[in-house]
Amino acid sequence: MLPPREKLLQQGAQRLTEEELLAIVLGTGTPGEPVKVLASRLLHRFVSLRELSQATPAEISGLPGVGPAKAARILSALELGRRSHSQPAPERQSITKSEEIAQLARHRIGNPPQEHVLAFGLDSRSRLCGNTRVAQGSANSAWVTPADVFRPLLHQGAVFAVVVHNHPSGNCTPSPSDLELTHRLAHAGDILGIPLVDHIILGHHQHFSFREQGMLAPTDGSSVA
Repeated sequence: MLPPREKLLQQGAQRLTEEELLAIVLGTGTPGEPVKVLASRLLHRFVSLRELSQATPAEISGLPGVGPAKAARILSALELGRRSHSQPAPERQSITKSEEIAQLARHRIGNPPQEHVLAFGLDSRSRLCGNTRVAQGSANSAWVTPADVFRPLLHQGAVFAVVVHNHPSGNCTPSPSDLELTHRLAHAGDILGIPLVDHIILGHHQHFSFREQGMLAPTDGSSVA
């Protein structure tokens, strides 16, 4: 059986029991009591996580094997969970032109000596719903497949796709391989129902947009220029 931390890393936090999650927060048990047993005892003492979150630091730290440091970690973790559910979701950024995506990509990858490929997902109102670095290559190429690009977009629930990659040389003129990649991605996007609305190449202080240059057919429903 996997220890709680390894189980979380391999299977995700949602697969852990409350006892296992609490054991990760506690970190360690005592010489005579494993951490999972300590976590189980805490949950038994306070009945539920709600009751535990409402306990005072003194009430928690008074239990054998807990102490002030562990009590502080427990209450901090529970308060973070409470705040994450009480805060409204941030408004997604609406994308209306290629320059906005280009700026986001520059902030993400900087000015590296290798080519990097990013996939941006947009929702039905052209609002950003995610971005993923899907490939990193050499100074003049980066191998990427349609699966690399669209797999994360499917998980994000994207409706439209924008792909961005940089040319470390600074020249943002598309190469023959860039043209071929755009064609393959556009074809894959049509099949998967996530149309490619733009492919942007970053140069030094400038960018090239396939959409703006009329090299990528417009897609109804997207406001990306």
